[in-house]
Amino acid sequence: MEGLPADTWPQAGAGNEPERHKPLPKKVVDHLREALEAERSRWFLWLPVVMACGIAGYFFLPVEPPLWAVAILAVAAIGGIMLLMRGRGGFFMALAVVFFTGFVIAKARVELAGPENMVVPAGYVEVKGWLEETTARPGGGTRMVVRPVIIDGLKPADIPKRLRLVWRGKQRPPLAGSFITIKAKFLPRRMPVWPGGYDAEFLAWFEGIGAQGFGVSAPQKIVPPTGLAMPKSLRFSAAIENLRKAIGMRILSALPGKPGALATALITGDRSGLDKELVGVLRSSGLAHLLAISGLHMALFAGGVFWIVRAILALNPMLAVTRPIKKYAALTAIGSGFFYLLISGMGVATQRAFIMISIMFIAVLVERPALTMRNVALAALVILLLRPESVMSVSFQMSFMAVVCLVGVYEWRAEVRARKMQEHTPGIFTSAWRYLAGLGLTTLVAGAATAPIAAYQFNRVAVFGVLANLAALPLVGALIMPMAVAALVLMPFGLETYPLWIMGQGLELVLAAASWVAGLGGAVRPLAAMPLAAPMVMAGGLLWLSLWQTRWRLVGLGVIAAGFLIVPSTRLPDVLAGADGKLIAIKTANGFLSLNTARSEKYTAERWLAKFGDTASLQKAAARKGIVCDRQGCSATLPSGAKIALVHSPAILDEECRSAQIVIVSFRMRGPCPSAKVLISRKDLKRAGMHAIYISRVDGKPRFEIKTAQGTNARRPWTAREKWFKRQEQPVLKAPQKKPAPTAKQPPLQVKI
Repeated sequence: MEGLPADTWPQAGAGNEPERHKPLPKKVVDHLREALEAERSRWFLWLPVVMACGIAGYFFLPVEPPLWAVAILAVAAIGGIMLLMRGRGGFFMALAVVFFTGFVIAKARVELAGPENMVVPAGYVEVKGWLEETTARPGGGTRMVVRPVIIDGLKPADIPKRLRLVWRGKQRPPLAGSFITIKAKFLPRRMPVWPGGYDAEFLAWFEGIGAQGFGVSAPQKIVPPTGLAMPKSLRFSAAIENLRKAIGMRILSALPGKPGALATALITGDRSGLDKELVGVLRSSGLAHLLAISGLHMALFAGGVFWIVRAILALNPMLAVTRPIKKYAALTAIGSGFFYLLISGMGVATQRAFIMISIMFIAVLVERPALTMRNVALAALVILLLRPESVMSVSFQMSFMAVVCLVGVYEWRAEVRARKMQEHTPGIFTSAWRYLAGLGLTTLVAGAATAPIAAYQFNRVAVFGVLANLAALPLVGALIMPMAVAALVLMPFGLETYPLWIMGQGLELVLAAASWVAGLGGAVRPLAAMPLAAPMVMAGGLLWLSLWQTRWRLVGLGVIAAGFLIVPSTRLPDVLAGADGKLIAIKTANGFLSLNTARSEKYTAERWLAKFGDTASLQKAAARKGIVCDRQGCSATLPSGAKIALVHSPAILDEECRSAQIVIVSFRMRGPCPSAKVLISRKDLKRAGMHAIYISRVDGKPRFEIKTAQGTNARRPWTAREKWFKRQEQPVLKAPQKKPAPTAKQPPLQVKI
């Protein structure tokens, strides 16, 4: 921002007279108004940002707002839009209208989406329904999505829209679109393993998943009931699902091993063939983004088709001169992108990438610049209107932050080049250097843009990610994805073996580079949990720096610095209790985490260690001193002096309730616990999930603060507990027994002599 005029600053030695300072606020306001007016062409770019804030504001509410309150906001938003259309109101009024609009859109999405019912029967039940989707699990077995029609013990009106079941057996399930029967057992919904952490059930709720469990018998294909036809929407999705499976099998038959599994993940989105070691190497090297089909893959796939089609059409000079071959290529690229969307599983990230790439190719059709910040904003608006819940997903946040910052940087580079008036034609070495420099800059910018979100969500940073991407991305862009396009084109003719072999050679080089980078000392830097405000403030600074064009955008650097200052304010819990009542952890005097066991709730324990920035294994964390356990329970003394007890047996409950300040009971209990300042029962754990306890001292006395997995967001539709339905067996009615008719008494036997 330009400096203030000199006459607005107080003169040296003039003192602190109030009249000297009165004009300053007015001058500041006028200067801000002028700066804002100079950025009028960029106002539109802030609409998706403000709408996303409105959507996030709705999802962060602790209770569900009533419809009448949202209706008032909707009327206010409509009135504001009408005023803006008449030329009344200004920039800030437009932002308020967009904020309210995002809030209303999120509420409408919740009312229209969801599983309809979250009523599930207890025990083992038989489920009959349409098999919608099957996915092989990396550890063995199959994950299935079923549209239930009949569930034992439930009325048709109480059946959820979709079920997610896991079959751990070796027998393969039938093809998608089959009517199956399977005996299953349902499980309670999974809660976050950290207060305010990732909730796996949030997006599942919007997909219509009303219950989840596992199968205890192999899914069998049966004949559907008379008069029951397959839903029309399922026919198309089942056909696409079976096509995906067929493509994956063709890829693995032509390209076995790790390259084949990685090629299947890149083309069909099926990551079931990737082992744990391979995924760990990609994460440690900073190449894990290759596994998620998103903007990079869609741009390379559709962009490659655009380039190939345009090059082929340009071979005919007459066609190139008389016809708009560029538009023909753009239409073909949109169609190929849609096909790639279908065979890749239609994930949320892939849908978002397709919308963005389609808008860019539509810009080519209407003869506008393709990659502009306005097109990115338009794509974001479309996604927010269709899927407002995407705001809460990590993929949405990271992908758009990366794209916005990249476009902002390349706009700045184009402006600098325009000032220098560089018109000379570079040579081959200069072009190669520019390509590598541009690739390095892209990797640096994308990594910096997504680093705050990645650090908050995953608690780790790949230190040498730039090095791995410099080695891998040229192979992905120039060799791997073009061969993927060629393999899909030649697959109907049975000629996919040759391009897949070339693709496999490129993937081998990528895996070699990933293994080398992951093996470097300090390749992964663990990070402890940080407050949510830190990544939010940093993201706001990055957006301010990228979306504005004049010099006042440099204020964003100060905002980013403020976000870094918030990071050290992290406060880690002193005690953690798992949702099953078997796992506890305490913070030791040196800040590490000590577990009571390494065999219960392994995923939860791993995430706890990650949140503490602790790289120890579960076995090492369980071997640390601090917690003493036996069959009846566990006990520990915290660095603050407070005693904690985990009670498994009623026999020691009275003893622990006379000495421990924190008592966690894994069974149903009745009666008081005199010494307990914090008493967590089995009922509390089942209702609110894991508990985190923070201990501080106020006036020399310990103060205990509790946060749970459910948190304050417990009274929302997607966090509501399932209504368990206990089946009642029909009593067997016995026919009443008739009493025998009374018989006349026989006279005593008389014997005559």
